[in-house]
Amino acid sequence: MNNLPFCPKCGRKSLQYLNNQYWKCSQCGLKLYNNIAAATGIIIPIENKTSSKDSVDGKSYNVLFVKRGRNPRKGYYALPGGFVDPDESAENACIRECEEETGYTPEDIHFVCTAPNIYEYADITYKTCDIFFKTTSIDNTSNSVLSTLTHTEEDEITAYKTFPCNNLQELNAIPLAFSSATVALSTWLKGRKDSF
Repeated sequence: MNNLPFCPKCGRKSLQYLNNQYWKCSQCGLKLYNNIAAATGIIIPIENKTSSKDSVDGKSYNVLFVKRGRNPRKGYYALPGGFVDPDESAENACIRECEEETGYTPEDIHFVCTAPNIYEYADITYKTCDIFFKTTSIDNTSNSVLSTLTHTEEDEITAYKTFPCNNLQELNAIPLAFSSATVALSTWLKGRKDSF
């Protein structure tokens, strides 16, 4: 992993990946840092009309997930989201990615937490800092919400699904693509009494 043998400055086959942090050229001295990439995810709760005695706040919610159509973790479920573009805020990236992946524009978003993640793509391991937000609950049935969702790239998402997420047992049953989403959903569960 992270094997880039040729130096982009001098062209020699002299790069070494050091300290899980940067490449260094032994010929020209170039240091090329493998900095953390920023990504976002959004928790979109869909309120069920029935209350749940097993939930943390007595209310019952499903959360919207996208099924990944590409590697890494193809076939697993993720919160809508993606990488932050250059010169873009995390908040704007979260809204943009949500629109691109679901066609839904959240009216307001609120910070939940950050969590480290590993994203392996094209034989390079990227370390990311995933920034999670939540939006206010959608007062609708999951079936009607799912029927309105769209995405912009054909093979990026293969399905939408809502999973109940009212306690840790339900959370742990979701086949999540990335561990950072587990951190975000656990944090959201802990704060739900004051959230809605």
